[in-house]
Amino acid sequence: MSYNLTIRKLKDDIAYTVRSTYRIPGAGRNASPKHDTICSFRHSELLKEHSDPEAWVRGFIKKANEEEKAGNKILYEIDFNSVIGRSSIEGGAIVNMGFLPYLSILSCSLGFDAYIKSLFPLTLREFSHGDIFEALIFSRLLNPGSKLAFSRNLKHKLPYGDFELHDIYRFMDDIIGHRDEILKYLNKEVRGKKSKDFPLVYYDVTNYYFEIDKNDSEEGNGGDRYKGVSKEHRTSPIIQMGLFMDMDGLPVSYELFKGNTNDKSTLEPSFDKSPIDFKDSTQIIVADKGLMSADNIARIRIDHNGYAISNSIRCVDEKTKEWALGEDGWTIVEYATDEDGNKVIDYMVKERITPKKVSVSKRDPGTKERLDEKTASSYNERQICVYSRIYRDRARKNREMEIGKAIKALPLHESGKAHLDNKSYRRFYTTTTTVAVINSDGVEEEKEVDKYNISIDEEKIRAEELYDGYYLISTNLIGRDKERRNAPAYKYTDDGFLLLNRRVTALDVVKIYGGLWQIEETFKVTKTGMLNFRPVYHHNPQRIRAHFLICFVSLLVERLLERKLESAVSWRRLQQSLSQYDGYLLPSSNVYLFQYRDEVTDIISRAFGVDLSLAFRRQSDIKRMVKNMRDGIRENRLHASLS
Repeated sequence: MSYNLTIRKLKDDIAYTVRSTYRIPGAGRNASPKHDTICSFRHSELLKEHSDPEAWVRGFIKKANEEEKAGNKILYEIDFNSVIGRSSIEGGAIVNMGFLPYLSILSCSLGFDAYIKSLFPLTLREFSHGDIFEALIFSRLLNPGSKLAFSRNLKHKLPYGDFELHDIYRFMDDIIGHRDEILKYLNKEVRGKKSKDFPLVYYDVTNYYFEIDKNDSEEGNGGDRYKGVSKEHRTSPIIQMGLFMDMDGLPVSYELFKGNTNDKSTLEPSFDKSPIDFKDSTQIIVADKGLMSADNIARIRIDHNGYAISNSIRCVDEKTKEWALGEDGWTIVEYATDEDGNKVIDYMVKERITPKKVSVSKRDPGTKERLDEKTASSYNERQICVYSRIYRDRARKNREMEIGKAIKALPLHESGKAHLDNKSYRRFYTTTTTVAVINSDGVEEEKEVDKYNISIDEEKIRAEELYDGYYLISTNLIGRDKERRNAPAYKYTDDGFLLLNRRVTALDVVKIYGGLWQIEETFKVTKTGMLNFRPVYHHNPQRIRAHFLICFVSLLVERLLERKLESAVSWRRLQQSLSQYDGYLLPSSNVYLFQYRDEVTDIISRAFGVDLSLAFRRQSDIKRMVKNMRDGIRENRLHASLS
């Protein structure tokens, strides 16, 4: 493609028209070139800012041709204050097309727009629920912020009908009543075609704090914002969120709880209250050690499900410690070379099946709800102990940092035990009421002092070092030595194990548990990453819940896009790139100039069959692109620079 200039003399002015010339690939050498008018300028208008308007236009075209030929990442670096009138920018003549891949996922892959229309087929509202839902999702993915900021800024850059802030609030009031239906629909669309041979479900809990001082109970609005144990160590009221995720890292469902809810007590109600029917098939539940109480494991076994959880070696009974740290039974998986060139063990595992005795709550036979009375219970459990040199080095590094903090803070705590704070490094302190002194005979003896003497406990440090690199996984998963033809993929045995119709080695279980990192990484995305679930600029409990529903759907769409791109692009790069893919309306034309292009837009172009490399697009082209992405239609050709 090339750009050329046509000069036309008018009665009292001169018109400069920029046109593009190109040939359609595959049309043959004798085919006539195609021409499109890109933009036009008036001599009198350019003269206000340029002494030689014609020279400026020719320079503009020369630079465009050079950049087009070079195929640079950023196609054009032009003085847009000169090219685009300020009045047109203020009038909203900027369109962001970074939402296109998300639109394809949301509409073509999930059919979400049609589904939302089916929920509100006849509405008295003056707005489209589907349009607002899509726009809020794109806003969360491209430029997360408040609904007010969206209505003032990004809304005008998206090709949707006009709606005001109060329309958004009314939409949120309407949509939250359909929360369960929406989650069911999305789960069916995402997992309807997926294999159910290995139904892993990861579960974890996090919380989001609010910039308020009082609990919702004090406000009297029936909300969930209560003071509790904040993951960010905040003293503000929080809301707890339990999140389910599948083995592919895709969110399945979520539940919200009051901020003062203990993490361990969220698992059962999350399963029971979830709109996703987890009871229709056997599940393998993977969770962190902080979530798996004896009662939770008992409920998993009652439902004939599987589980895999980790435990700290420091927290188990003495017999288990002795077995885990013993030298017998290990299978060395990998060796490594240390700094001195010596061969050392890098990774090894051992396993056993052992009886376990616990005290659990009695349950109602019909509802399975816990009763206040406790009872003794015992069952066999598969335990897998893992040693990792990397895990050991990480533990040592973290402890050294904490010891450094403890030494630095030591002078602040010498006034007595009552003034010690609740920091984690406090465990390295030891307090005594005596000091060692030399008496008149030259013999060392202890002397009582009036105040506590605080020092670093070296014995406790050495005791901790024994467990560096070790951790324990408890599970009821077992497998067959050899797969049986026509046997079910899994079945629950009489002795409480979930038997899979294949081999399940210790390393298989370790790998299953290792997938939990995906849900932890997802929480980072929702807090400090692209989605930023908080701050939440709402006080009404229903709108807070609607906000989390919008965020959850946005999270699912983001993860589906990453999966579509085969994880070639991180969420951070996606947001950085797509949020900048703006088109500027050129004066006296219906053509938008797109100045941004990079590796991410090229990857998306190939994945979705849409050309995001062109600098100039007419309004009709943009409408066609939106329709094609919504319908899943791939363009027949891409720009040569993408090939």
